[in-house]
Amino acid sequence: MSRLFIIFQYLLPQHLLSRLVGKLAQSHFLRKPLIRIFIKRYKVNMREARIQDIEK
Repeated sequence: MSRLFIIFQYLLPQHLLSRLVGKLAQSHFLRKPLIRIFIKRYKVNMREARIQDIEK
């Protein structure tokens, strides 16, 4: 399984993938929903964050 994953990563166009993810992160339409998903997925304690309200 890990060898197959390594081959898959090797075949991916890394520069294109990075640019695509960068565009998604800059999207005002997707930014807040992606942040909310990240907070829930990784159980981020927003009380420890410098800016606690993601709406700002």
